[in-house]
Amino acid sequence: MDIILAQQLAVSYYNQCRHIMLAQFIEFTRRFYLGIGTLNGGFQHVISARPPTPIEVFFARYPEYPYDQSRETMSQFWEMSSQFGWGERVNHEALGGLRDAIAQQFNDIYGADVNDLQAWQRLCGLVGDGSIPDNITACRAVIRRVHVNICDLVDYPATTIPPPVFFTESALAKYSREFGKIFPRKNAYSGGLLKFLLRHIFHPSHDLGIGSDSGRTSAGG
Repeated sequence: MDIILAQQLAVSYYNQCRHIMLAQFIEFTRRFYLGIGTLNGGFQHVISARPPTPIEVFFARYPEYPYDQSRETMSQFWEMSSQFGWGERVNHEALGGLRDAIAQQFNDIYGADVNDLQAWQRLCGLVGDGSIPDNITACRAVIRRVHVNICDLVDYPATTIPPPVFFTESALAKYSREFGKIFPRKNAYSGGLLKFLLRHIFHPSHDLGIGSDSGRTSAGG
């Protein structure tokens, strides 16, 4: 069996395991994000029941743009930048503000404390291999083996689109660059969990295995 076929089979099995965990995780994230006690009500009906998210606050600064939280955050940012004809300076400043909001929203959804076992378990349930370890060390080992984009994790509760998980740093890097979903290494609002998920995006490792321990302190997706 060649390497490519073996990797394809591994991805297929992995995605089957993830499907089960996603069904359980989606209820937690939807309840947390929408601030409701039931998932049966209409989406628009319950929006007013919670305070605005950091990303909503960011886009509220630009009322001329029709922000839609059910769509991906970064695609809307780049669309808005093009629509307004922003130059490099304005675009850079606005992007910095959005990245702050993304970090804050990640912390709100997934947590920021690296000593919080439940926070690690939530991440394992969403992007792990189907197992939910009962200790932080084992959880870290699970998360270390996968590569996922920060922006996709933050968008997931609203879009309900499962974040794609990549088995190599290079694959994540290519995806993040292609769709403009790059999160900086240094951000004042980044918590420990977020930093652990960062990978090399501009100089990724070229590993062939399922994970890489490098890159968690460099600009990442």
